[in-house]
Amino acid sequence: MTSDLQQIKQDTRYSQRTQISLSPSMREYIDKQRRSTDESLSEYIRNAITIRVENESISDEKRIEAAKKFFGAGKNTNNPNWNTPEKIRNWQRILRKDKP
Repeated sequence: MTSDLQQIKQDTRYSQRTQISLSPSMREYIDKQRRSTDESLSEYIRNAITIRVENESISDEKRIEAAKKFFGAGKNTNNPNWNTPEKIRNWQRILRKDKP
């Protein structure tokens, strides 16, 4: 769990007030959901934000993990276009050209 997410979950000082606008259908949906959990509107919205932050955190962790696996996976000897910086630049130019 990231430190941002931990802080969000542990912080119960609700002194920062905000005002949001909800469409009538969104408010109606939220009110239906809240009835079953007996949450206040503020609790419902805070929980929704926490869930979103958690999902984004998991997504970030997965991207970082994939990048770490990929980084260094290719060796200069695997591709003849990677032998020298000049060959790499030429290879990149070819890859970036628009196809006819």
